[in-house]
Amino acid sequence: MLLMFVVGIGNIGWMLALGAVMAIEKNMPWGRRISAPLGAALIAAGVGVLVFTAGDACAVYLGC
Repeated sequence: MLLMFVVGIGNIGWMLALGAVMAIEKNMPWGRRISAPLGAALIAAGVGVLVFTAGDACAVYLGC
């Protein structure tokens, strides 16, 4: 629920999408099967954001 709050502050569209995914995982009979691949995809997306924005952060904050 804390994740939903934080995402909702940033963008209501992402909160709706995340809520829909959570509802599907909880209520559909096949929801458990998508939990692990979805988690892996979200972790990969997070790592991708870190990798592609690391150069910008370095340039802005450290003068690299």
